[in-house]
Amino acid sequence: MKEIYIDLDRTILNTDRLYYDMDKTTKKYGISLERFNKVKNQIFTEPILFNYVKVIEYICNNDNINLKILDELNKILDNCDNYLYEDVQMFFKNCKQKGYKINILTYGDLNFQLMKLKNLSIYKSIDSVIISSIFKFDLNLNYTNKIFIDDNPRDLIGLYNKKAKVIRLIRENCKYSKIKLNEKIITCHNLNDIKL
Repeated sequence: MKEIYIDLDRTILNTDRLYYDMDKTTKKYGISLERFNKVKNQIFTEPILFNYVKVIEYICNNDNINLKILDELNKILDNCDNYLYEDVQMFFKNCKQKGYKINILTYGDLNFQLMKLKNLSIYKSIDSVIISSIFKFDLNLNYTNKIFIDDNPRDLIGLYNKKAKVIRLIRENCKYSKIKLNEKIITCHNLNDIKL
């Protein structure tokens, strides 16, 4: 069966906008970005693999913050479809029609990534989910004859070096959108521009 491995954050989910809305809520409860980052770096040995909700739980327990903040953050996460890029549903539909198995391959905290994924309407279209705390190109996968769609230059280069078919998705104004790559990697700005 033909397979696609697609990233979650900034590829199918507008994570920057999600974090912006979560940050607005934390500020409303008096939690500064500096305090948030200090706790994140303190409780997570690899800050990239953090869980936003766990950071806030820690702050609530140590700074006497009203626990209603957790309800508000969970409400935002319950509505993750609000952050789904508008080209995703059509892309998933096209993949299914062309006989592709859709795999989510994401790097991050297991519980936080699942929280985001399970609240997406496209979750039922996903055939498998791999949430990794190691680099995507270091997994025990057969990388050949598979399509990998990602936004992260580090992962793209690593997958490219594994001889995988790699497509870089550059979403406007996202974390990695300004980084240039020398490798001959296919680049798209919209999922529906990808030729399967």
